[in-house]
Amino acid sequence: MRQFENCIEDCDDVIKLIEKVSEKEKEEDPFFFKVLTRAHIKKGAALGFLSKFDEAVADFEKAIALRTLTEEEFAIVVADIERIKT
Repeated sequence: MRQFENCIEDCDDVIKLIEKVSEKEKEEDPFFFKVLTRAHIKKGAALGFLSKFDEAVADFEKAIALRTLTEEEFAIVVADIERIKT
């Protein structure tokens, strides 16, 4: 259980660091958005394992909103959201 909590903390740290980067810099290097997407997906997965389903869905939806997922990745995240909601 502690490993999932550590993952959430690490992802929160990454998200906070990227949020501090200027919008201009983020737009010049799409890598920031890809890393932010991955952080939200990993955080969502960890939250799901801890049965924090509403929070998990919220992070998955944030990842989708960043629009950096491939079609396959998008389908997987949407399927994960559907599994959580049922």
